[in-house]
Amino acid sequence: MNLEILKLTNWKNFASAQLTFADRLVLLTGFNGMGKTNVLDAIYYLCMTRSYFGLRDRHLVRHNQSFFRLEAQVKQGAQTRQVVAKVAPGQRKEFELDGTIVPKRSDYIGTFPVVIVAPADTQLAYEGSEVRRKLLDAALAQTDKQYLAQLVQFARLLKQRNSLLRQLANHPKPDLELLHAIDYQLHGPSKFIHHRRKQYIEALNPLLQYYYKQVAPQDEQVSCHYKSQLLYSDIETLLARKRSQDLALGYSTAGIQRDDLDFRIDGRPLKQFASQGQLKSFILALKLAQYQLLCTQRHLYSLLLLDDLFDKLDEHRVTQLLCLLLSQEFGQVFITDTDHTRVPAIIRNLNHTFVQYEILQGTARPIATSSAPNTTEDE
Repeated sequence: MNLEILKLTNWKNFASAQLTFADRLVLLTGFNGMGKTNVLDAIYYLCMTRSYFGLRDRHLVRHNQSFFRLEAQVKQGAQTRQVVAKVAPGQRKEFELDGTIVPKRSDYIGTFPVVIVAPADTQLAYEGSEVRRKLLDAALAQTDKQYLAQLVQFARLLKQRNSLLRQLANHPKPDLELLHAIDYQLHGPSKFIHHRRKQYIEALNPLLQYYYKQVAPQDEQVSCHYKSQLLYSDIETLLARKRSQDLALGYSTAGIQRDDLDFRIDGRPLKQFASQGQLKSFILALKLAQYQLLCTQRHLYSLLLLDDLFDKLDEHRVTQLLCLLLSQEFGQVFITDTDHTRVPAIIRNLNHTFVQYEILQGTARPIATSSAPNTTEDE
């Protein structure tokens, strides 16, 4: 899968821009604050129908404008596909795929699989469990439409349950019939989501260890463990056991909404014992493992977006990583960097071609596409 054309209109600091990508390796260079990351976020938005950085749509519109529009032309095998996102905050966002309006965004997600790596991802080790569940859900949603459907159903039922618990908390003798009915409906989605999350982490761990060895200077053992109340009890028992507590507190204390991921290095918690270098290497390896699983399960090369690559690795490790990314195991890769010569110099030494854009104050200026060096003339 290759993204061939990207058009931005009123997107963040871009008034209007069109970028053409004729190669599987794309470099976006420029000083900080110029809009390199905004280009990556536009690609992510077109794939996942939302900003990777959690920004609401109203914060994605260019200043003093009322809408934004994103368009892309994507090559998938022999098929060329067109996708358009039309968003006016306060109104229903609209996605068009090959000229037809997408009725449900949940059916669209996964059409163009994507993985992004950003400097702020190191916070995955430090923040609350919600950010790690989002990482897990975003990965699974792109490979399994039934998972996403079950996740949407679970979220709706949990919202209803919590609303009901708040109402019943004020009654000395609450009628629990509706609560029992909601709990019964929660059983199916909870079991399905739990099972798929457990399967996913089991498949992820060998890849996590493999990619960590590719990007880390030391030979530590790393792992990711799935933490869930459903590993020790079925959902029916959990909800029944916690019902009195839930009624007293006015919210649900048991279920898959409390699942978490436990990151480990040499058997110890990553957030407590990892250096900054180890932490960055772990997160990069985690995302590369996620990418590989996505490609394997979809039988399709996904887009890989690497924001500020040198924030994570030194030049030696970047060279090693680029050798890996340019192998046949990876598809189209987008890289941002503040230095417009650093990554190109490495790639030329690796005898590969690339496309490069200089991003400056919301504009994108193409720099001549680099061709792989031809050594036959000298020989």
